Amino acid sequence: MAYGASVEADPASAKKLPFQFTPLSSLSEEDDQLTRVLAQWDRLVMQVTELLASDDKNKDLICADLDAFGIQLKAVEARIGMDPSSDPSSNVWGGICELREETKDQGEIINQLVDEVEATNADVATEKDRSAKRDGIIQDLRQAHEELAELTGFLNAEQESVMKEMETLKSRATGFAGAAARAPMESTVG
Repeated sequence: MAYGASVEADPASAKKLPFQFTPLSSLSEEDDQLTRVLAQWDRLVMQVTELLASDDKNKDLICADLDAFGIQLKAVEARIGMDPSSDPSSNVWGGICELREETKDQGEIINQLVDEVEATNADVATEKDRSAKRDGIIQDLRQAHEELAELTGFLNAEQESVMKEMETLKSRATGFAGAAARAPMESTVG
């Protein structure tokens, strides 16, 4: 299989393979040799183009950093010879020391904020637990209230039933008392 044929069949794999030359003497026909040389040339041109694009990107990145560095150097040069007592960051070492102190202060502030957030999270978790307990107690009270209402309804029904039975017993007792009072009279009469 000629090298050019594999590149045309799958150009994506050509980028992944390392660039290697096949000796021209190993190819059998002149057309294969010419195809191989052309494929190698195309691949070489493609790699040079990619290298140039990568080089341009690197130059853009480096130049941007160099421009920023140049501006900083000019700012430092402008401060050379100034009295450091008026501004602690007027010289390079004073500025570095001041920046280091500010960084330490910022670290302490961040640590305090982290501690406050952790304490707040703990308070929130505690409040959630209390809320869950309150919800459980309220649910228990609702259930007890419903059970008490059911029991009260049952007791009222039972009381009404007992009252009716007492009325029935009273009317029977009155009937029996009248009959009992009449019975001794009948026996004395008879």
